[in-house]
Amino acid sequence: MATESNNSVVLRCDNCNAELTGSFCSECGQNDKNYDRSLWRVVGDLLREQFDIHSRISRTLRMLFLQPGELAIEFRQNRRASYVAPIRMYLFSSLLFFFLAAIAPTDESGGPLVDFVYDGNQDYDEQVSVDSSESQKTDTLASSIDEHDQSQETPQPQLGDSEVDEKQEINVDATDDWVEKLRELTNDRVHQMAREVLIRPDESNSKGILYLYLTPVREGEVVDKLYVRFLPLVVKVTYDHEQLWKDVRNNLALTMIVLLPWLLFTSALFHSGSGIRLVHQLVFCMHVFALAFLVLSLEILLVRFLLDQVEGTWRISLLVSGALLVHTFVAYQNFYSNGPIAGFFKFFFLMLLYWFAWSISFLLVLAYSVFSL
Repeated sequence: MATESNNSVVLRCDNCNAELTGSFCSECGQNDKNYDRSLWRVVGDLLREQFDIHSRISRTLRMLFLQPGELAIEFRQNRRASYVAPIRMYLFSSLLFFFLAAIAPTDESGGPLVDFVYDGNQDYDEQVSVDSSESQKTDTLASSIDEHDQSQETPQPQLGDSEVDEKQEINVDATDDWVEKLRELTNDRVHQMAREVLIRPDESNSKGILYLYLTPVREGEVVDKLYVRFLPLVVKVTYDHEQLWKDVRNNLALTMIVLLPWLLFTSALFHSGSGIRLVHQLVFCMHVFALAFLVLSLEILLVRFLLDQVEGTWRISLLVSGALLVHTFVAYQNFYSNGPIAGFFKFFFLMLLYWFAWSISFLLVLAYSVFSL
C-alpha cells in the first residue's frame, strides 16, 4: 500500500500498516511481495526462493566439509544469512543418521541356528534357519544332566601325541529337576523361554551363556536375591539378543542429551580464557556433530546398503573414522586458534573425556534396553 506525504510516495506494510523501509517490514517481518499478479510471476518467485535455499545448503555443506571450523567462525563474526542455521543442520543430520541406523540391515551371520518366536500365550514356534546338512546338528533333547556330567569326565580322543580340543556337548533334558526349578525362581513365560534356549544346538552362543549362568541352579546351590533378580534378564537377552541390539540402536539417540552438553562443557573449560563466548562454542559443537552425523550416514549407506555383501568393509569404517577425527582436529585448531603443541594435547584430552562420557552413556543405554525387554 502506498500513501503520499510531502510529494513523495510512502510504502506501508499491508499487514500492520507500518512504514516500509526495505524488503521486509520492521514491525511484523512480512516481505513486500504482492501476489495479486499472474500465476507465472508467482511461480517464478517461488522457484527463485527455492534455488536460494538450495544455494545456502550447498554453500553450508561445502564450507562444513572443505573448510573445517570456518562455518563456526562465520557465525561468530555475525555473518549468518548466507548459511543454514546451526540448529537446523544439527537436527536434520542427527535425524538422518538415526533413521538410517534404525533401518540398516544387520549382519545375521554367526547367530543361533534355531530361533524362537513368542506368540504372546506361552506358545512358541520353532523356526529352523539351517539347511539339510546343518539340520543334523539340531538334535534337541538328549540324556539327563547326570549323563552329561559323566561325559565331561571322559578324556578327549587323541591324534598321535596331541589332544584334540573339542567343544563338549551340552545335553539338557527339559524334564530335569533343575530345569523345572527355574519355574520357582522366575515365572512361566521366562521358564519357557529358558527351556527353549537350552534345546538350541551347541553351536548357539546364547545356549552356552545361559547354561553357564545356570551353573548354581544345576548344582543345587542356594542362590541369592541378586542372582534371582538378574536371571530373567539373562534369559531374555539370550532368548532374543537381536531384539536387544535393535533396542540399543533405537535408544542411542538418548546419548545426545548428554554428549553435546558434555562436549560444550569440556571445550569451554579448556578455553575459559580464550574470550570466545559460550554460544559461539555451542555453534561449533553443533557443527562438529552435524558433520559427524552426515559422514556416518554416508558410511551406513555405503557399507550397510551398497556393499553389504562385500567382505572387508570394516576397512572403510576405519578409514572414515580416521578421516573424521583428523577433520575435527583441524576444525578445532582453526576455531580456537591454538598453537600446534598445546592444541594437540588439548584436543587429545578433550577426546579422552568425550569417549569416557560416550562409554558411560552407552552402558546406560544398554542397561535401559536390557531392563526394557
